Amino acid sequence: MLVSSILVMAICCLASGDECTVGDGSCNVNINFQRKQSEVIAFHAHMSTVVRSLGVRQTLVFDTKISNHGDGYNKATGIFTVPKSGTYVFVWVIRMHTAEHSIELVINDTVFGSTFLRAKNGDDGSAIRKDRFQLATNLISKGAGVNCINYFGNTPLIETCRSNRTSNRTGSAVESERDRFVSFLIRNDCDMSKYDIYGWTALMYAEKNGHDNIIDILENKEHGSSCGSPEKRLDIKRSLQSSN
Repeated sequence: MLVSSILVMAICCLASGDECTVGDGSCNVNINFQRKQSEVIAFHAHMSTVVRSLGVRQTLVFDTKISNHGDGYNKATGIFTVPKSGTYVFVWVIRMHTAEHSIELVINDTVFGSTFLRAKNGDDGSAIRKDRFQLATNLISKGAGVNCINYFGNTPLIETCRSNRTSNRTGSAVESERDRFVSFLIRNDCDMSKYDIYGWTALMYAEKNGHDNIIDILENKEHGSSCGSPEKRLDIKRSLQSSN
């Protein structure tokens, strides 16, 4: 917008004739401006200890500051005071072991946002990591997202394939559920090409952990492309061996 204004001003001056004409017929226009650098206001903090019991309307204090640009956050009280007017975005992550609570963002005693957390009997929401594939299926069916990612950047498909086999016996109940869950993800158009934060795909993890049935499911989905050829599988195994 600033550049456009400069150009418009220069054109208007040139079109004004005698007002900006000098002796040799040329026109000199000098425009001076200063760009004020915007101030960054942001903070990042976490808790240094586990909170064992929460009370009603208790303020959660993230007492360890990682950054605090603008000095708006008070690590002693857990309160952020706005240094200047503007639009702010707040993101918070809470993990529970055995409890259920609503966590609210409160501004001047008014609730502006909330999340509800529920973890029973040590269930912290890691359904796939606990081999609870039916629960994971129900969550996705209710809208959790077939390509949702966890803290480590893993989709449900990657998380399923990166877990070690619980049994090498053919027909193991857990491994059969794992296979059915992968088929469920495929039917719901999960993205098989996604990488995690380490650059690994679901197929690479399946190769590494010996999930032969899952490998067949993924390769059948590829409709016989080169990704599923024996030569390609051998290349994947070699790359995994060289990385270990």
